Amino acid sequence: SEAVLEPGGLNALFERIVDNSDGKGEYLKYNPKALSRPMFKADGSPSPGASFGDAADGGPWIVVLENFIAEEEANALIAAGHKRGYERS
Repeated sequence: SEAVLEPGGLNALFERIVDNSDGKGEYLKYNPKALSRPMFKADGSPSPGASFGDAADGGPWIVVLENFIAEEEANALIAAGHKRGYERS
């Protein structure tokens, strides 16, 4: 089976999302925020705003996309779940 990502590919994806590292701005509309990330970027430079905690190499990637869906979309998903009998866990 073929690998979905090359080594370092997942880190590069998160850097594109959070740092706009490719300059395309594709993810800026979601207002991405890294709650945790590795201490160093793929190019070896320090990560801006990295939360290092107790890990010597920083933390794992934890990213929030604040504007991923609109409030109306979220309400529609919740309503659809209620119709199917889903309940808050």
